[in-house]
Amino acid sequence: MDSDNLIRLKGVTIGLATNDCVLWPLSVNNSGYGMKYDRSSGGKRAYLAHRWVYERVVGPIPEGMVLDHTCRVKDCVNPAHLDLVDTVTNNERAALVRRANSEAREFCVNGHRAQWFRKGSSGHLRCRQCDRTQQARARAKRKAVRANPAV
Repeated sequence: MDSDNLIRLKGVTIGLATNDCVLWPLSVNNSGYGMKYDRSSGGKRAYLAHRWVYERVVGPIPEGMVLDHTCRVKDCVNPAHLDLVDTVTNNERAALVRRANSEAREFCVNGHRAQWFRKGSSGHLRCRQCDRTQQARARAKRKAVRANPAV
């Protein structure tokens, strides 16, 4: 990397002197993370792009540590948006974001206007209308079994 905060690779220049997300311009994997492929050692080595850029700009990533995208944009490679944390912290942050996104949904998967509540020890969010429908089906099934017991 040169002094003006640019990374150049295969005719693509990535400018890192910004507070905005810097999206990886090359290939992206099925999970949405940018990928960097290195064929220089005879084989084909794949790197997650944000890790590859971080190691060139900031330095090596210590054993047992991971990079957390504080911007929550998976193909962002801006080192200012990458926080070096342990796996537990990274998973806790991701769970908080997933929960906040679930609670912010206006409709459930069945199209009901969402009235969320937590059910059971797992604490998963449930749609109140879907839960009522499921309970009514279960009651009807139990009633049918009681009325016509199998011989």
